[in-house]
Amino acid sequence: QWQPNLVLLATDGGGPTLGCAWSQGHHGTDAEQTFWSVLDRSPAAGGRWVNRQLLFDGRANKYIGGVRWMVYPTQNPVVLRSGRLLVPVTLEASNPMQRLAAVLISDDRGTTFVLGNGTGQVGGLQSQWETTVWEPTDSANSTIVWMFDRNNSGAPALPPDQRMLYAKSTDAGLSFTTLQAVRAETIVSRMLVTALAGDLYMLVQNDWKTAVNRQHDRVNAAMWFNRGGGINFVQGPGFAVG
Repeated sequence: QWQPNLVLLATDGGGPTLGCAWSQGHHGTDAEQTFWSVLDRSPAAGGRWVNRQLLFDGRANKYIGGVRWMVYPTQNPVVLRSGRLLVPVTLEASNPMQRLAAVLISDDRGTTFVLGNGTGQVGGLQSQWETTVWEPTDSANSTIVWMFDRNNSGAPALPPDQRMLYAKSTDAGLSFTTLQAVRAETIVSRMLVTALAGDLYMLVQNDWKTAVNRQHDRVNAAMWFNRGGGINFVQGPGFAVG
């Protein structure tokens, strides 16, 4: 099992519960699978996870134009004000390696999902990774969604102002614009955007070089803040070992 991502879900009575998107299997094989799990708090289940494999047109992986794409949940899902559930995913194909950023969409609290249209960089389909999404507070309705991605292309030589990518959806996650660089001086991985009080948003991320040896690329943590508008985050305090 790989990279479980949690979200708090409303229920029909009985209080909220947890949903979890995750994947398992062997890289580059048909054994790769995508799962959605819900924590069943009923007395009969005794607080156990109920796991369900997600299928795409009846298959474990998504096929587009004859190309097999594994669907990796990579960051925490979000629930829009409309109630729509978005699960950020990275689609990955091999031979040759390709990646797209997308979301799984559910309008029934995870009972059924559809896969939105993926997006990527122009000429950089190997690079986008660790997709995360959030809904801005200045949106008049729940159709605008922003996306951040980590840019893995050219690492470790890629300059810091090209390491973070962004895209925008105006149809609540069905499609996104082409990914492009934020132009912030940062080195990024494992992003999470969460709403605080009022219109304040906080971005939390690892801020460290993406080394060839990835034992060293998750060291420091950094916080960025936004007053609800677009991708205009301002850097806050950082945290380092020691």
